[in-house]
Amino acid sequence: MSTREMAYNILADLSEEKVKAFITLFGRGFDDIEEEEPDEFDKELIADSLIDNDESMPLEDFINSLGIDINEI
Repeated sequence: MSTREMAYNILADLSEEKVKAFITLFGRGFDDIEEEEPDEFDKELIADSLIDNDESMPLEDFINSLGIDINEI
């Protein structure tokens, strides 16, 4: 089954309400989303993301820190 066929099958199984939500999210594309200037909080997050940070942990450890069983993902 092709990817397109799988998508059609998923869409066919959705309720009318969920189809409307899908169309709201994906029906028009993203060209009509207005560009917005970042506020101060956004600017802080952007600046923080640009800092080279060597703090890291294995994905499994992060998942465990969230209290999620990796076998359930």
